[in-house]
Amino acid sequence: MATTGLIVRNARVHPTFGRPVEPVDVSVEGDRIAAIRPPGSIASDDRPELDAEGRLVSPPLVDPHVHMDAVLTVGHRLTERLWGFAGAWEPGVSAAVSGEAGGKVIRALRTNFAYTVVDASAGYSDHALAAFDLSDVICLITSLDVVGVRHLSTSLQTLQSLGLPRERFLVVLNRADSRVGLAAEEVERVSKIRVDARIPSSRLVPTSLNRGRPVTIEERRLQGRVDSLTIKLSERSAAA
Repeated sequence: MATTGLIVRNARVHPTFGRPVEPVDVSVEGDRIAAIRPPGSIASDDRPELDAEGRLVSPPLVDPHVHMDAVLTVGHRLTERLWGFAGAWEPGVSAAVSGEAGGKVIRALRTNFAYTVVDASAGYSDHALAAFDLSDVICLITSLDVVGVRHLSTSLQTLQSLGLPRERFLVVLNRADSRVGLAAEEVERVSKIRVDARIPSSRLVPTSLNRGRPVTIEERRLQGRVDSLTIKLSERSAAA
């Protein structure tokens, strides 16, 4: 019986996240991605083959139910059970990807992972709004400064006006132990917004970013606070 689909050889996979992965072979079965593998490792059959040498393809945007190996090909393994997917490497790439396509990527990640965390932009781009709409929990992060607290209050009001329910939000106070003449309790009293989690300062945050490793691996002092936030996220996600 004939197999419908296509085999794309020698392609450079250019997902929404990170640098192009090159080169790979892509197996398409019907209307979905079946596999992404090193060149020559997908056996030929009765499907037509396309030589895409020097060209870019974006398989993660094709089907939200893309297979696990296709998802992992464009990610980076940080720990045994943690994967990271970087932002767009080349300027202008993200602007060429619609919010709808970004939503498909998030659905693919949610299908293949128990938990998916998206670091959204500060603005209300189509990609950020798509992520908000698909999220079980949204963390709003601020610090101990008047401008940041004001932006937090404005953002919360704006997102609620867009139809996102208040119970979907968690407020996280970053660098909560900073001695800047403003306490977390004052933030709650003035803004009338409860702080759900407080993350202390750490000099290892820049080092963690440069190494591409979670800061909780580098500094155990933060792990308890982050674990507490993780429990709240899990509880909210389970209740959603």
